[in-house]
Amino acid sequence: VTLTVGFTGTANFQWQRDQQRNGSWVNVGTNSPNYSYTIATVADSGNFRCVVSGPCGAVTQNSNTASVYTCQPPVV
Repeated sequence: VTLTVGFTGTANFQWQRDQQRNGSWVNVGTNSPNYSYTIATVADSGNFRCVVSGPCGAVTQNSNTASVYTCQPPVV
């Protein structure tokens, strides 16, 4: 999945992930308006957001949720 934040001008970008969805944000990604992440298992799920900072301050983007759902066949 690729997440993108739209911004015009000079800024720094810090992508963050909240894997447990409990408000514990961890810095991930690089200084880019785009963040690509491979989601293959349930453990890869979580909320993602971007903090954009520039000469006049910082703004935090609303979080985006990336989820992986698994389905187990019935056991007979």
